[in-house]
Amino acid sequence: MLDVSRAQRHMKPAAQNWSIECDPVGQSGYFFYHEDSRELPLYWGYKPKEGFVPTKDVAIKIAVAVWEPIYGAEHIAAEKPYQARLTNGVWIIEGSLPHGRIGGVAEARISKDDGKILTVSHGQ
Repeated sequence: MLDVSRAQRHMKPAAQNWSIECDPVGQSGYFFYHEDSRELPLYWGYKPKEGFVPTKDVAIKIAVAVWEPIYGAEHIAAEKPYQARLTNGVWIIEGSLPHGRIGGVAEARISKDDGKILTVSHGQ
């Protein structure tokens, strides 16, 4: 269903001569807000109901893609298996140490909703 309220937020309250043209493409598309001789495109995009990072597998793939250029692919691969847990809408992804080994592991925090990388770190 089309949400015209997004376009209405950009309209002048007292505008007398305005119209909205909509060209949806799947679940994304655009409005053209016409006011007098001005034409203002208002875009909207698709956002999955489950968020952009819906599963731990997706969260792990993103974390590894972020870690590898920072810490090195070989170093990150040595921290398999990776663990991921969801807490308050944030994926917390960590590497693992081999049994009996002491040290730190890579960690990343990623927003489930929008995929934003919140933190990246590595323990000692």
